[in-house]
Amino acid sequence: MQIEFANKQHHQSLVDLLYEMCLYYDPDSTASKADVRQHLTGNLLAPDSAVRLVVVSDNGIDVRGFAAISVFHSLVAPMSQTATQLFMKELYIRSSCRSCGLGKALMKWIAGYALSKGCARMDWTVNSSNHAAQDFYHSLGAAHVADRWHYRMTAEGLSNLASRNESRFHD
Repeated sequence: MQIEFANKQHHQSLVDLLYEMCLYYDPDSTASKADVRQHLTGNLLAPDSAVRLVVVSDNGIDVRGFAAISVFHSLVAPMSQTATQLFMKELYIRSSCRSCGLGKALMKWIAGYALSKGCARMDWTVNSSNHAAQDFYHSLGAAHVADRWHYRMTAEGLSNLASRNESRFHD
């Protein structure tokens, strides 16, 4: 098993895995593998992307799972020992490889990476209906953050908010 940041040799296998994930979360998805490849190379792995993809593979090529992570700096905790944090956007293991220890190995690698970057904490979200993931994260020692709510605004909401014509503030 190898765990490392995604590189060109992982692209085809990552496309296949990301496509599987698209269908897992949205069985009616109209995304094609070509769409996934474009998104992977044009956005996720673009030089200016804030996201880093960490992959776990058997042989350095065939990706069995991945996590999308980003290191950022707190605005409310500026002290050096709490200022750096890691956010994990996604962790996904190929359906045929679940319960084989790959997720745990990936989380362990990410925890080590976070510590090497001086991170004081790591945060992520999980669907409220995904009890298997919740049990998995609890088994690793993670705590559910009950005092936080996760918010989302869709494209329609973004458009509505951006187009509001309110003139409360003047230069």
